[in-house]
Amino acid sequence: MIVNVDAPTKQQEILDLLAKQEKPKYTYLGKHKLMKNQLRFEVTDAEGIADVVAYTKGLIKKSPFGIALVFRVLEDGKFW
Repeated sequence: MIVNVDAPTKQQEILDLLAKQEKPKYTYLGKHKLMKNQLRFEVTDAEGIADVVAYTKGLIKKSPFGIALVFRVLEDGKFW
C-alpha cells in the first residue's frame, strides 16, 4: 500500500519518524510529482493493522512535533 503524507512543514521530521518504524515498514518513495508537500511512502509488513492511514496519522500525532502540526495522510489515489 502507498500512503501520502501531506505536510507543508516538518517534512524531515516525518521522514525520520517513519523511517525508524519496523512494523509496519515505511519506504520513502519521494515527493509527489504535482503536490510538492506530499511525501510518498510504501507501507509493507502491515499485517494486523486494519487501517494503515489511521495508524500513520496516530504515529505523527503522538510525536513531539505532531501536536500542533497541520497535516493529512491519504491512501495513494484518494484526495480526501
